[in-house]
Amino acid sequence: MMDDESLKKYVLELIIKEKNNFRVADFNRHLFDDIDFVCEAINIDPFLYKEVSERLKNDRCLAMLAVKNASFVLQDMPEKFKSDKAIVMMAVQQSGNALMYAPKEFQDNEEIVLAAIKNNPRALEYASQRLRNDKEIVRKAIKKEPSTLKYASERLRDNYEFVRDAAEVGYRALNYASDRLRDNIGLLIETILFENNTFSSSEKKSFSLKKENVLKYASERFKDNWTLYRANKKCLEGLFYLSCHIENFQNLPKEIFMNESLLDLALRIVKDGLKKVSIDDYKKEAVEYVHENIKARFKKYGIKAEIPEIDLDNLDDIKEAEDYPLDITPF
Repeated sequence: MMDDESLKKYVLELIIKEKNNFRVADFNRHLFDDIDFVCEAINIDPFLYKEVSERLKNDRCLAMLAVKNASFVLQDMPEKFKSDKAIVMMAVQQSGNALMYAPKEFQDNEEIVLAAIKNNPRALEYASQRLRNDKEIVRKAIKKEPSTLKYASERLRDNYEFVRDAAEVGYRALNYASDRLRDNIGLLIETILFENNTFSSSEKKSFSLKKENVLKYASERFKDNWTLYRANKKCLEGLFYLSCHIENFQNLPKEIFMNESLLDLALRIVKDGLKKVSIDDYKKEAVEYVHENIKARFKKYGIKAEIPEIDLDNLDDIKEAEDYPLDITPF
């Protein structure tokens, strides 16, 4: 018969040998009420935490050690430790998905949820409805993994600007947009333009239309419908050339002016282009040219819009793209 020290050594060797498959037996169960032995055992196999005595399960230091080694041990802990913010924080920092075992109060805690997302953006799935409806929190997850849009609230998945920003991080996010947005030609075209890096490129001189992977995530109406997609080729090409040079606004096809989302996209490209014009004299010329062109085209197609005059001698007020004063009334 082995003495306790020999038994401890023997059992620890078994735990190393049979890691994750070790089973506690009657002859060694008393060892799991020995703090020194249990600490060594948990350092080898933290999932043995569930085998420790009730007395040691109430030891906070042991709980911290177990979580530090394997965050999912949180699920086997007494409720008082599941409600311990420091223990839960340590768990989600080790593995974001441990958030699934946290109580609701911590699934609704911004600090805990952000720590979980930092480790694993897919932990957003286990956040509260309130936080899955929080733009800033969801953006942090999407920035690391675009497909986490699937865990966002219905409201965010149906928000054009939010989904567009997500698709710019990775177009696969479109797969998780609302049905309404997956059927929006403006969003699809904008995503394709971004995927072709047209927003930041002024070097490209020609555009070749391809059947983009983006279409895989569109609605059934667009998916695999090359004929329908080609029908929008003029719009796509027009916006491409506009992104290369804002003075191409005069060449945009009529179809863009007849579609609210495409016109909004064109105006945003213009705003972005004006922001990038750096030479003062040329900037003044470009602003005047585009401004007059916009008014002329709007008048031609009967579009109602509030287009205030611009003080061309003081362009400081349009240093930011959003400051370009074009307030389009609803169609």
